[in-house]
Amino acid sequence: MIALATLAALAASAASTLPVFSVLVAPPVGPDEECPSARQVTEAMQARFPAFVIVPGEPSLPVRTDVVRALVDVAADGTVVRFSLVDVRGETQLRRTLPAPGRGRPVADCLALADTLATIVERYLGTITYEAPDMSLPDPPGPAVVVAKQPPPPPSASLPPPAPRAALILAGLGWRMPAGQGAAGEIEARIGAEVDVLRTTPRVAAIFSVGVAPPIEAAFEWNGESRTTTLTRLPARVGASLRLPAGPGWVEPAAVVGVDLLIRSATADATGGSQSPSARFAPGLEALVGYRLKIAGPVHLRARAAIGYAIARYDIDVPGGQTIFSTPRAHASFGIDTGVLFQ
Repeated sequence: MIALATLAALAASAASTLPVFSVLVAPPVGPDEECPSARQVTEAMQARFPAFVIVPGEPSLPVRTDVVRALVDVAADGTVVRFSLVDVRGETQLRRTLPAPGRGRPVADCLALADTLATIVERYLGTITYEAPDMSLPDPPGPAVVVAKQPPPPPSASLPPPAPRAALILAGLGWRMPAGQGAAGEIEARIGAEVDVLRTTPRVAAIFSVGVAPPIEAAFEWNGESRTTTLTRLPARVGASLRLPAGPGWVEPAAVVGVDLLIRSATADATGGSQSPSARFAPGLEALVGYRLKIAGPVHLRARAAIGYAIARYDIDVPGGQTIFSTPRAHASFGIDTGVLFQ
């Protein structure tokens, strides 16, 4: 009897080390630059209870009685993490709010917080009673019937969607300074967009922008008459940028190619005569860097600086060979953009 009791105790102890939960957990989704990120929380849960985590691309588990989805929401400044578990009916089954280390902290701090969240989920799952299937007596023996095995049905809950693709719509003002002594600067307005191409860490985005600079007017003499002519510059840019977490925001280096459309307006004299406008294209390259902050909700603010090099430059003359406009070989620019993030 003592030996049987000892074996029963050992069997109970071994069974207690193997958790049997009555629900599956769909891991959270979100950007990789958060602390902790959704990926870090998922990996922590896989380390603690891998058989009960639904992950895209892995073999499906048999249908369970319920599924809960994990949600992670990190405050804009990274100092607070709100974590919850929501069932398939949309009802919150668990909610916790924890302090976080903030942006720019070591990865080890983020991994430790992710493990804490996984521990909270593991303890919660341990409080749900596992319901074993009913055991019934076998039917009396009868004629042998061969039944083909059917594959198990798919899980009742869908897998979590991939991380959302983000798009940032921007509008801003800048100041462009041509290289060279005596060169005058000019204001430049622009609108543009950034769209995620790779949702890895760091994220890669395609960037597009168009803009306009105020017209520049010049006066000259021709055949004893005073005349004026105007040059308008319309810049367009396309390129790629990275998003690197840094402190409370993101550093965004970028490389772009572009073209300036130079439109020389009609030249009028004192009698009201005019000449047809002409246009030229000035291609160039730019390297820029920006620092972006989340202001409130989807609204963001970014400061930027750039240097550019003209592949082709022009001297624009008037009748008589007088040069009145010259495009620079190089320039620097500085600006502020505001934008709205869509996900």
